[in-house]
Amino acid sequence: MMKYQMPPLGLKPKYIHNQQRIIEIREAIYRYIDKCYPLPTERIEEWN
Repeated sequence: MMKYQMPPLGLKPKYIHNQQRIIEIREAIYRYIDKCYPLPTERIEEWN
């Protein structure tokens, strides 16, 4: 009887990566706002 071997893990699907990135950007923006720091324009551009 043959043993089944799991294939190696690949990359996360792009849509999952993009969703997680949006959440991370939002959380970073909130941290900046909480500390009254000016928001980096790169984050705002990426958020939009």
